[in-house]
Amino acid sequence: MAFPSSLEEKHSRKKFYPGTFVQFGAPAPHDVYEQGIRSILHYRDTIWIANENIDGVAVADIATGIIHDIVVVHCPIGLFFDETSGLIFVGSKAKHWGGGVYAVSPKTLRVVANYTTHRMNHPTGITVHQDILYVAEQTRGEILVFKVSTQEYLGRIVKKTPGQIELLLLSDC
Repeated sequence: MAFPSSLEEKHSRKKFYPGTFVQFGAPAPHDVYEQGIRSILHYRDTIWIANENIDGVAVADIATGIIHDIVVVHCPIGLFFDETSGLIFVGSKAKHWGGGVYAVSPKTLRVVANYTTHRMNHPTGITVHQDILYVAEQTRGEILVFKVSTQEYLGRIVKKTPGQIELLLLSDC
């Protein structure tokens, strides 16, 4: 799979750093015909491609574009690499509150942890800071928090987001 042409034209591959995230589509629930590649994450010498059409995250060599593995995750929609834990987090949406965030070991390509509540449907934005996982739950308009090391659900820090939230970014600013 080639590097996305829109990125190739505007940027050099050398400017993408570990953890680089690219989101496809408008921030909102998507109709069936709008599914497919939802996000891309650069990790070391690979590109991780969340693709709802294959119910998985394709792992491709960044130099050749050849897909060498697929991590099976139902309807993957978001990706985030946490340097501290060394894990890649994958948001997985599902109807009837069956969504969650899976932590994947990039070394073994296996799911090593699952973060969910009884009412998670569309976990979009994902970020981690100091062993705390922040997840934007788009359907409910909330930002949920979990302890990475124990998978414990700690609660919500935002109860009603302004509009439909798609990404989260933490900053020292």
